[in-house]
Amino acid sequence: MEIVFTKHARARLKERGISEKNVKEAIIFPDKSLSGYANKKLIQKKIKNKNLVVIYIEENKSKIIITTYWR
Repeated sequence: MEIVFTKHARARLKERGISEKNVKEAIIFPDKSLSGYANKKLIQKKIKNKNLVVIYIEENKSKIIITTYWR
């Protein structure tokens, strides 16, 4: 499984203090997973007493990260 970060997602990581490691952990071991609109998927993972939200799409065998934020 390849994880690809869009330019927008990389900017949000930096802006929000989220590491690529956090995102990968959330994708591999999500606490919650939901289907969104337009084939987007939303996952949540509790990390250090905060909920990390990752929104991505799947293309072939890749997960393309659209955005991520703390909730």
